[in-house]
Amino acid sequence: MPLEDDGGSLLPEDVPASNARIPWDKVRPFAALALLVASSGLGGTLWWQARRRRRNQYLSPAEQVYDDLVFWVRRLLRITPLAHQTPHEYAGVVVQNMPNGHEPVERIVSYYVEERFGGRQVPAETTTPIWREAWQAILTGWVENRLNGVRRFWWRFFPPKEWEEPES
Repeated sequence: MPLEDDGGSLLPEDVPASNARIPWDKVRPFAALALLVASSGLGGTLWWQARRRRRNQYLSPAEQVYDDLVFWVRRLLRITPLAHQTPHEYAGVVVQNMPNGHEPVERIVSYYVEERFGGRQVPAETTTPIWREAWQAILTGWVENRLNGVRRFWWRFFPPKEWEEPES
């Protein structure tokens, strides 16, 4: 049985073409602004990375890895080394807030102390794999901190069932 068209259906081909147009004259300023912001952000990031590389080029591999550790832990985990802390004391504070990174953090600090105060040169082949492990632990700690913050915020408004008061 064929279907008859009563002329009242609004199929996509029935929609006038003028309604489907994008008002480019209104979109262009926002697109230009988004492009400007994105390119400024990219340019700033590239400048920042070049500046950081230039600063680290005179450091030994162990010093570079320790500097990266301190930098990223400060930025992502908000743990700043205090003036009175030794590198090992700082590592202890970091490990308390990042338990799955205990071994790589301790090794980075040991290599740094060994090179800085013991006079022994540590090769880059030794420090680079340790930095990768530490970097993964730092990122994992950062993600866990963010998720805990979201959970605390969520639970403030929607507490788990076991937290609710029993009805009398």
